Amino acid sequence: MVGLGILLFVIGLILWLTVMPAIGWILMAIGVILVVAGLLLGAVWGLSRGGRRGTVY
Repeated sequence: MVGLGILLFVIGLILWLTVMPAIGWILMAIGVILVVAGLLLGAVWGLSRGGRRGTVY
């Protein structure tokens, strides 16, 4: 999800700087939301896994 967000942000930035600023802004916003959501979900998932069971060797 983070990778997809970064990709959308870069494509949005390119569009914003070139031909379609409105679509570029929208893609950049979606990209940032996906990156933040991906990081939060990853952190929550990692904490819930490590918090309850501890480290399993």
